[in-house]
Amino acid sequence: MNFEIRLTLQNWKPPVKDVSVLRENIPTAVRLTCIIPIRATTKRDGAIQRLGFSLLDQKRPADVGFLVVDDGSDEASAAKTRRICQRQGFGYLRLDTEQSEFSVGRCRNHGAMYATSKYILMQDADLMPYDGLYRNILNEIEIQGLDRNARDFLMFGYIFLTEEATEEYIKTDVEIRRQKFFHYALVGNPDKMEKLSTGTSANLYNREYYLARGGNSPDFEGWGYEDLEFNTRCVRLSHLFPVPRDWQNDRKNFSTIIDYVGWKASYRLFGDTTFFKGIAFFHAWHPVDAKSDYMQLKERNRQLFVSKMAAFIQHGAEPDTLPSKMEGSTLLFRSNPFVFHREIRSRLGDVVLVSEEKFGSADEFEAFVRGQNITRVMFHNPYANEWMGILYQRCRDAGLPFVVSERGALRNSLFFDHTGFLSDGTSYSPSHWDRPMSADERDRIITYCVREKQESTCLEAQGKRISGHNLRNVLRIPAQNKVLFLALQRPADSVTNFHCGPVGTYDDFIAMVHNITSKLPWNWTLVVKKHPLEDQSPEFDNAIFAHGHNIKDLLDMSDAVLTLNSGTGVLAMLWQKPVFYAGQAFYGHDGMNMQVRTADQLIEALEAGFKPDPEKILRFLSYLVHEFYSFGEFVTKPVKMPDGGNMTATTDIRFQVIRGIGQHETPYIHRAKSAITWESSLFDRYRFAEQQHLSAAKQNNSLGTPAMNVKSMSVATEKRPILGLAGGTQHLDGLTSAMVNQRSGSRFQRKLRKLVRTPFRFFADLRIFRGMARA
Repeated sequence: MNFEIRLTLQNWKPPVKDVSVLRENIPTAVRLTCIIPIRATTKRDGAIQRLGFSLLDQKRPADVGFLVVDDGSDEASAAKTRRICQRQGFGYLRLDTEQSEFSVGRCRNHGAMYATSKYILMQDADLMPYDGLYRNILNEIEIQGLDRNARDFLMFGYIFLTEEATEEYIKTDVEIRRQKFFHYALVGNPDKMEKLSTGTSANLYNREYYLARGGNSPDFEGWGYEDLEFNTRCVRLSHLFPVPRDWQNDRKNFSTIIDYVGWKASYRLFGDTTFFKGIAFFHAWHPVDAKSDYMQLKERNRQLFVSKMAAFIQHGAEPDTLPSKMEGSTLLFRSNPFVFHREIRSRLGDVVLVSEEKFGSADEFEAFVRGQNITRVMFHNPYANEWMGILYQRCRDAGLPFVVSERGALRNSLFFDHTGFLSDGTSYSPSHWDRPMSADERDRIITYCVREKQESTCLEAQGKRISGHNLRNVLRIPAQNKVLFLALQRPADSVTNFHCGPVGTYDDFIAMVHNITSKLPWNWTLVVKKHPLEDQSPEFDNAIFAHGHNIKDLLDMSDAVLTLNSGTGVLAMLWQKPVFYAGQAFYGHDGMNMQVRTADQLIEALEAGFKPDPEKILRFLSYLVHEFYSFGEFVTKPVKMPDGGNMTATTDIRFQVIRGIGQHETPYIHRAKSAITWESSLFDRYRFAEQQHLSAAKQNNSLGTPAMNVKSMSVATEKRPILGLAGGTQHLDGLTSAMVNQRSGSRFQRKLRKLVRTPFRFFADLRIFRGMARA
């Protein structure tokens, strides 16, 4: 059909190159998927034999699955790999990339796209677990709180074994295997261990967050640096540890770095955190062909890493998001933050971005959706224009799956609704929320209400808070009078035009308000506030206008609230106020609020003293806040529309929690300062060099050297203990003679030389130990 050709030109450019993928036995109903990259040839098939290493953990939990990603093995090797995966119960992905250089990053990205679990672990084929390792890894998810913050990730160290030790490891009894070989590592047995590293590629991520970050950049091929580039982005975004000075400095290696300078200094702390608990992989020895094409790309990748790190620091540059293949595909009409944000785009699967104007009829639209196997149609405002409304209605009538994303009624909220738009959907039905709450649920929602009532900010710009009591005085409302607060809406808004319900139209509602003012009892005062984005307001007799005041003060002082169907009705529930609505309101439920179609019905309800059911209000709010709404900090700017009207445009959303789209609820923590500070023993290896740096900076600053401002020397200036006893002298071998001899006359340097040369005397002379000896 012609329209298919026309629309294809407008399609969203896929973030990954199309490759033919064979997939089978993808692990399902698992919490963690271990992704194992591989490429084998008939001449080099050692990696195939190493696929059995994962089974060395005989206590691996049932909710851990394995997915082998075969990146272009030749046909015979691929068949062999596939058979082994079938025999071991592993999932298998085959990428038709034999004509391309092997790319570990491509394997990891495709594994993440096709996995179904909440978490993924990048695990190379040459890594050997010990008995109970995967249970320990699952425990670390809980211990380190990854379910509370998708930005955090886990890293696991490597102990590189010699060829002799690799054979010994496999033969050693599982009951002592881990302790025995950790002992070899700790004592540095050169016959058993080549090296150890805690800055590695064995990392565990929230899968949807990995996809949102774009995973490993597709620009890397051949050996190395794709994991470092991705992880340095994640390290910066998590802000778990203080940011080291001179971040882009690539000095030393993960084992020898002893001063908190450069990205490696904080990078390795992620691996230290698990290694110090005895959690690590043992790296099997295998021959490495340093002259292979794969290895020859190392320097090219290093340079690429350096340039990409700089681009991320300077501009926030990242690869485009990766699609979650279990989500199918999504048809979009817009690319605003509500529907096209980086944090949610991967949850839409493969995205097809097309303007609604490209469809000549509703039949053409439906044929395209069905013909292209579109999983869902996503709307921002389904009534944004008349034609959009027609397509939305066709989805509803024809049973085409859709989702609506819009701003919610509470501050910093938005929703993803698969049933409709506000009152024309079923997501707010009592069946979802009208149930008893636990004590914890009750405490949480009450805490939310208390805090939200104290906040000054709202959905739109408001006046300064002065309290409801003071506002009554400012507006000169008689002490004996009750207040009926009317929150006016925008006449052109979608809910105003399409959800008026029995009242008819917005003009009919305004006429109803005029009627109310003539019938309102003598001891009631009508207070009116126009919508903040409207320049004009209807005039009402016998009413007080409070346009410039904060809506929360108005709600605080009111005794009842009247609206057409505004989200202000939800806000009023925080104060447990009686809410009367005239149109169709998604929050309209018996006992919780009341629909009034005429002025007489409202007057009758006021005189009867209608009171909402406080329990129902708490249940409804708890559902919105803790189950249905997503939340994030909105970045907005004022915009003038072509017709001269005002609009607040949302340019970005800093998500705090995502619900209703994708497979899992995803929380985010945006840390203003690092979560782990210098109080932690993880920093013991850095304390001497850091103290040397701070002392030198302080001395130079006292001499008036402008460049040596102590606070400017490190991004993180948390309290730094001079010496942590937990660190002992385990890292002193890395101190260089240049460091010891520099400024050799200073008292600090004399102490440092003493520590390096005669550590026993150093500790014996410390005051704390002299005191202990006297005791």
